[in-house]
Amino acid sequence: MKLTCPPLGLTFIYVMDNQLASIRRFFGILLAVSFVPIPLMAAPELTEKIKVFENLQEVIVQVSSQVKPWVVHIEAVQKRGDQKYKVVGSGVILTQTGYILTNNHLTEEAKLVTVTLPDGAKMEARLVGSDKQTDLAVLKIEPRVPCPEPKLGDSDKVSVGEWIIAVGNPYGFDRTVYFGIVSGKGRTLASLNPYQDSDSGFEFTTDFIQTDASIDPGSSGGPLVNLRGEVIGINSMGLGRGISFTIPINTARSVAEKLMSKGKLARGWIGVSLQPLTRELGSYFKIIGGGVLISEVMDDSPAQKAGFKQGDIMLELNGKRIKAENEEELNQVSQIIWSGEAGGRLSALLFRGGKNIVIAVTVGEQPKLQAREIETAWGFNVKEITQDIYRDFLLESREGVLVSFVETGTPAGEARLREGDVIIRIENTPVVSLPAFEQIYGRLKDKTKQCLVLVKRRKDAVFVLLELDKYQQKNRN
Repeated sequence: MKLTCPPLGLTFIYVMDNQLASIRRFFGILLAVSFVPIPLMAAPELTEKIKVFENLQEVIVQVSSQVKPWVVHIEAVQKRGDQKYKVVGSGVILTQTGYILTNNHLTEEAKLVTVTLPDGAKMEARLVGSDKQTDLAVLKIEPRVPCPEPKLGDSDKVSVGEWIIAVGNPYGFDRTVYFGIVSGKGRTLASLNPYQDSDSGFEFTTDFIQTDASIDPGSSGGPLVNLRGEVIGINSMGLGRGISFTIPINTARSVAEKLMSKGKLARGWIGVSLQPLTRELGSYFKIIGGGVLISEVMDDSPAQKAGFKQGDIMLELNGKRIKAENEEELNQVSQIIWSGEAGGRLSALLFRGGKNIVIAVTVGEQPKLQAREIETAWGFNVKEITQDIYRDFLLESREGVLVSFVETGTPAGEARLREGDVIIRIENTPVVSLPAFEQIYGRLKDKTKQCLVLVKRRKDAVFVLLELDKYQQKNRN
């Protein structure tokens, strides 16, 4: 917006914060390239220097036009408890047959996902598979005509300082383009997470690309491309102006291929929690050259069976020297375990009690992280008890199902069923797992007026009577 003051001959220009950042970056480059006293610069010379930026502008325009045909707008209806939310984001068309790559946080717990194509066509999408640890998901649509395919780059070749373009749908605005640079590589967002747990699932396993191109709400899931028009990443999140994080395309490609072929992603697992060996800890243990500290060994895990112990310091994995003084370096170590195939062997050199020992362990498959949840018509939801839930809630057993939500004014709410209760029996039938609960609930939900439920509440066993005939049953399915 302009404001002109004729008596002074001045014009004031108001810009948004993101526009101001772009202007500062542009003039910073302009000054670096052509910082010559204006009175001494000939007009042809100035024109020649400006052509540099005109050429860059032309590249950005051309790349943006190439990218837009395979960027889609995504709307998902998520349901949490008794509330519904609409979230918006972006996605990248992967194949002519309609596979689309986007973020897991857009599709997680979504009841309905709608994709809008560049030509304006809207269609419902099916979730093929998702992976919380990399924040990736694959959707499938049935297009009327073959979809355009993107040109995928190599994220390993991305350099800090490289110019990039991010495309998405911020706040629902159709296919918006951001321009910036790569600010960093190998980011693990350790400040947002506790020590990395290679068993129960560190929140993100991705070595993110950090950029200063904005990723606003609605932009996540869109592509990050280089000036050659190659996709080098899938945008994930922004943490304020000038700080955004993108999933490298090499990671995204690998995850997408497994989700499209198998519908799931199996990671290697040995059952240890890892902690950085800081310089102070290294000095205490008298370790020269660094390593990784094993802070916990899971019960009945491959590591425990192989002889790993809490307090061991891991020095090598499969003959490769490893060390981590911080969480970012720790993520790279854990990826060696995650990339292992279930049933394969992993050799570790450990330091224990002043001596080095070698232990071979058979790699297992990482336990399921995302608990499946079922919504009942009796006013409560239940989740399967995963390894994470078992540990987080300090449960005595993995048998039963966890009550994850209770709605007031329903049979469950009036009976004072509580979130965190573990249902272990319905009437006279034991509930050993989520499939068992589904079977029992399916048999009783339309045929009974009362239902006696036995729950484990902390260390106590409590009977809960659901008066199904006294309160309105809300069929929320």
